Amino acid sequence: MNLVIAGAYKLDYQEAEEKKICEKEEIFPVIKPVAEKMATIVKNFLRGRDGKKLYLVGGSTDFKQIDQIFSSITGLKVEKPRYPIYITPMGIALALKEACDG
Repeated sequence: MNLVIAGAYKLDYQEAEEKKICEKEEIFPVIKPVAEKMATIVKNFLRGRDGKKLYLVGGSTDFKQIDQIFSSITGLKVEKPRYPIYITPMGIALALKEACDG
């Protein structure tokens, strides 16, 4: 998403990250195709698997419309945590702990 934002607004990567965080509603039309592509990738990956619910995590899921995009493309019910940006670092920490303990 940051690369698309950077290209669209002629910003460097860090400026694009800041724009993504601070101007969610204004830039959503620019990153909507990226969200649609992400949802299509998930749909293709899940093909043939039994699932009824999709959990979105990470900072990009803070866009209000992203759950609707994923739901419409995947056909699954979509859940988002209240503070999605904190889930990714937590998952990385748990994976590292498991790798070190295992």
